[in-house]
Amino acid sequence: MGVVLEVKDVKKHIGKREIIKGISFSVNEGQIFGFLGPNGAGKTTTIRMLVGLIKPNAGTIKIMGHDIQKEKEKALRNVGCIVENPDMYGFLTGRENLIQYAKMYGNIKKERIDEVAELIGLKDRINDKVKKYSLGMKQRLGLGQALLVKPKLLILDEPTNGLDPVGIMDFRRIVRLMAEENKSAVFISSHILAEIQQVCDTVAFTAGGEIKSVESTRENEGKGSKERFSIVTANIDLATETLSALPFIYDIKNEKDRILVDIEHGTSPKIVSELMKKNVEVIEFYKEHKTLEDRFMQIVEKEEKDVAINK
Repeated sequence: MGVVLEVKDVKKHIGKREIIKGISFSVNEGQIFGFLGPNGAGKTTTIRMLVGLIKPNAGTIKIMGHDIQKEKEKALRNVGCIVENPDMYGFLTGRENLIQYAKMYGNIKKERIDEVAELIGLKDRINDKVKKYSLGMKQRLGLGQALLVKPKLLILDEPTNGLDPVGIMDFRRIVRLMAEENKSAVFISSHILAEIQQVCDTVAFTAGGEIKSVESTRENEGKGSKERFSIVTANIDLATETLSALPFIYDIKNEKDRILVDIEHGTSPKIVSELMKKNVEVIEFYKEHKTLEDRFMQIVEKEEKDVAINK
């Protein structure tokens, strides 16, 4: 897969305040990349630099191999974006708004506008004035203008704002379609972590103007990787003793009414078998799925501790 977006050691300061302290990452064709962080982490500043609204003080940003500072027009030629709330002309219809955006690109056919209207679920309302649109409909139209050129890079800032559950499901479908069929690289910044987990395959956790970690949202299922299981049993002491003797157990934590075990991937049937051999009554046995919220809180709490220590 080719690299669509490459960010290398980018820094940004305003006066003496350092907002971005040197971030580096890349997004490939067909990859859906989530950019997560608390308020003040520099997410909006980063996006504004990606689309050329502000310049970094150091580092490079390349889109399809073109440096955005040296070849801005070429770099942005195949970029579609929603930055914050999309600007629309309320006195024009949805179709007329898309036509205005199409004129800026210069090579959009009428048929593409019809395709986009259907894709974003506004086919029946595309000829209505935008001032009559709900917030969710305006968000859909904003996504539509970003899709007009079938962009190789799709940049979305809080894209599900105002969308109802159906709209959110449509958003997921559209993003996956662009990634799979158009091989677009998709960069999404959002505070709705559950949505990011649903649609992204990679996430960057940011805090204090730095990227703290870049991780896959898909579970690593290779040999030697860890899985966490919850075991509910009336025989906690015997179960703990049995589990402690097994070589494929990484960690055991006893809680009030259950045991949490980190185990080698694929060994859960062996655990059940060993517990049964020791006559441990297993009431419940299920896999724990760690959420982005859990990981996000780990990053934020560590950042807060580091700030407190350095004060």
